[in-house]
Amino acid sequence: MSPGIATSRVWTAASLVPLLSAITAASVDLLPLPDAAPRALSPSLLLGVCYYWTIRRPDFLPSWVLFALGAALDIAGGMPPGLTALGLLLARGLLGSWRRFLLRQGPVLVWFGLAPVLLLVGLVRWGVLSTLVGGMLPVEPVAAEAGLTFALYPGMTWLLGLLERRLPVPHHAARG
Repeated sequence: MSPGIATSRVWTAASLVPLLSAITAASVDLLPLPDAAPRALSPSLLLGVCYYWTIRRPDFLPSWVLFALGAALDIAGGMPPGLTALGLLLARGLLGSWRRFLLRQGPVLVWFGLAPVLLLVGLVRWGVLSTLVGGMLPVEPVAAEAGLTFALYPGMTWLLGLLERRLPVPHHAARG
């Protein structure tokens, strides 16, 4: 087997890890939480996964994948198609200019960098939904979803970090 073929297989296997973690997060986002309330609040795990991979390895989770996952999540969850996709692409766009800075920071600062992203994405989604229903929706669910996602992010980072550390380093990255 030639080195090019082996490298290609490793790269393909590695590139599936972020995609599978995003699909898993989107699937969990659709699960009903064990709560007596009919519309229980839940975190946005997909947004947390998007944030992690956009900072760590954006090449493994391209914008078109985020768009497709967001649109599929909206359709499956009964939301207006494109609303989650808009939020994910907004988060990715915001992180484009912050990425290099965040890569040089410790985990606590990276975690705190998530807060403004969550709030901005939540407020944009809230604004679009309020416009679609023709009136101001309550803003508390936006803050609650952001707070839940923010609170779970360190655990998500730990799990995603375990996955990332097990990824082989592609040849072109190993050379510097």
